[in-house]
Amino acid sequence: MTDWWNALDDFEKALWAITLVATLIFVIQTIATFIGMDGDSGGGADFDGDMSADTSGGDHDGMPFQLFTFRNFINFFLGFGWTVISMEESLGSRPLALLVGVIVGVALVTAVMYMFYYMGKLAESGNMDIKNALNKTAQVYLTIPAAKSGMGKIQIQIQGSLHEMDAITEGDSLPTGSVARVKEIIDDKLLLVEKA
Repeated sequence: MTDWWNALDDFEKALWAITLVATLIFVIQTIATFIGMDGDSGGGADFDGDMSADTSGGDHDGMPFQLFTFRNFINFFLGFGWTVISMEESLGSRPLALLVGVIVGVALVTAVMYMFYYMGKLAESGNMDIKNALNKTAQVYLTIPAAKSGMGKIQIQIQGSLHEMDAITEGDSLPTGSVARVKEIIDDKLLLVEKA
């Protein structure tokens, strides 16, 4: 191992050192992300240049994410380093290998940024908007007393998933198992329903 290391020139030693450190940090970041130690639902345990927390899932001055984050530097050097190491000999030219390494590094950063951006969008789109319940039919789960004299429960499909919600009615009592239509939304959590 020491013979191999000593046979490398200064450029190759620096390249291997940067690449191995970037790889180690990338592995640690990946493990931290998957075990939930990332701390940011957008998937970025990053810091921007002024050391404030990176909210890579948010919108910053029209940009969907920040470019200069610790994670992006690691991703760049990961792609750059391994590309130059693996292609320098086959390309036969160090400058060409460096150019290809820069292109791969930028492509990797871009791909990871967009992946986190779209994952953030998926998480946002999963939030239920109660307004989507209006005029939909639902099944009464617990009897709804007549004339707003008490609350019952309905099961309703909103945005592709089944939700159990509190409901009242102005008319006759709606027994368990009957079908009701959502007439109005009260205080963003209570539904006024009528017999469907």
